[in-house]
Amino acid sequence: MAREKYNVQIEEAKSLDNHALTARERIMLKDLGDAHDIVTEMGYSEDGLIVLEPIFYAVLHVHNEYTKETASGDKNTDYTVFVIITADGTKYKTSSESFTETFKDIWEEIVPEIQETGEAFEIKCYGIPSKNYKGNNILSCSLI
Repeated sequence: MAREKYNVQIEEAKSLDNHALTARERIMLKDLGDAHDIVTEMGYSEDGLIVLEPIFYAVLHVHNEYTKETASGDKNTDYTVFVIITADGTKYKTSSESFTETFKDIWEEIVPEIQETGEAFEIKCYGIPSKNYKGNNILSCSLI
């Protein structure tokens, strides 16, 4: 039974071994309560970046009527959250479109090679200074 005021749907999910998600994995992905925010984790880091070893990811569509209004009075009840599960089982999340696009580009290029060799891969997550918004960073990632 879907909840009307708060609902999470998996729009896309991919694993290193291309297995279909189990019920346990689907439930775990949709529960964002224990997910670490990537930007927050970067803030805890001395060098402002974190390194992740992803084993699968998901794009979630969230409908949340409990969302607070912004300073301008807007209330965004529908949004996307990108989730990464790492080899140690830790869950990370972000709503950054730039990060999501960059991560998915890396994934599409590297995963066929990883599946062939069996090697792990790591990404580093970091902020790039925004050209349009002085003092703000754009979240991105790179293959290590």
